[in-house]
Amino acid sequence: MSPCLVTPLERADLERVRSLAAISGSGFDPAAELERPWARIWVARAALALPPVAWALTWRAADELHLLDLAVAPEARRAGVGRCLLTHVVDAAREDGAAVALLEVRASNAPAIGLYRSVGFSETSVRRAYYSDNGEDAVVMRRRLLREGPA
Repeated sequence: MSPCLVTPLERADLERVRSLAAISGSGFDPAAELERPWARIWVARAALALPPVAWALTWRAADELHLLDLAVAPEARRAGVGRCLLTHVVDAAREDGAAVALLEVRASNAPAIGLYRSVGFSETSVRRAYYSDNGEDAVVMRRRLLREGPA
């Protein structure tokens, strides 16, 4: 059994996602992202009637999926929710025809880097002083989603 149920964000969950974003230090506005045709916000919950315990924000540009943010509530970390959510995001992007998934992650965020590696992302480069809050480097990671040539 999957450790989570993943669905697109619904307006009823906006406040919960805002609070999770604040806990994780994300500065995004989920209501504004819902208005962007290229954006998708996914939420993960333990069961349909329960509030979200994780969320992911993605943007689609051409044949690329950009994972802008992914956060798991502190009480739900290390329970497989992040992996469940990330796997769903990658699978949905592949089904939608995306060829590659890209992301940046703080160089100091070893748990996130480990999660991304575990689902097939690999490091491609480093963006020096990428984060404006503290000048930290970002590790750029990539995962090919579609096979080239015949299956």
